[in-house]
Amino acid sequence: TPLHFEFKGESLVPQTAIVPSLLGCICLAHNLFGLHIIEKKCNCVNEVPMKTKSTFFHSINLGSVEGTMLESFSELLKAVDKQSVCDFRNGGCGHRITRYLWYPPHFFMIVLRWPDNKGNHINMHKVLISLAAELDISHIYKGLQSESMYTLVSAVCYDDEGRQYLCFGRDEARWLIHDSTTVQQAESWKGLIDRYSQANLRPEILFFEHGRKRDHRLLL
Repeated sequence: TPLHFEFKGESLVPQTAIVPSLLGCICLAHNLFGLHIIEKKCNCVNEVPMKTKSTFFHSINLGSVEGTMLESFSELLKAVDKQSVCDFRNGGCGHRITRYLWYPPHFFMIVLRWPDNKGNHINMHKVLISLAAELDISHIYKGLQSESMYTLVSAVCYDDEGRQYLCFGRDEARWLIHDSTTVQQAESWKGLIDRYSQANLRPEILFFEHGRKRDHRLLL
């Protein structure tokens, strides 16, 4: 069964399988996670002033902000976003690239790429604790107006101390901690992170849910 479909407006008409496009796809993955982005660039050599693309996650290269003093995840997003400039190496002008979203996805997924230097980690303790607050993605994507607030619902982290992956998931008012063999509970996100304060947790995938409710039929 093809993964991506183009909606033709008639429920009785067979839908056409397509390569993932900007707004035409009605598959579950695009409906829940799709980031339909417009990038506004400068008129530099070999660059178009505006282009569109579609992806399923926002990627953060932590190597670009290594050594930066960070007190919250919002500060991390802002610091990384400052690195999104028209590349000098390709004849660019160094001006910032502005990104717009057509509409906010139900789930906003962030993938964090860590530098290869294993001995030089970013201290993420305060940054992780700050995720208890709502995340405003208008720092990195424009055009959302009041629909830019997200709440953390799950995180996949690597535990440097235990040499294992941990998955944290929100379960109503508590958090569940999954490792390779057990499931534990934590009463709050801060309590969960404090429990691993000596583990030097390295978050790799974060899942946020949009603040507004959506039609449950879209989530089946």
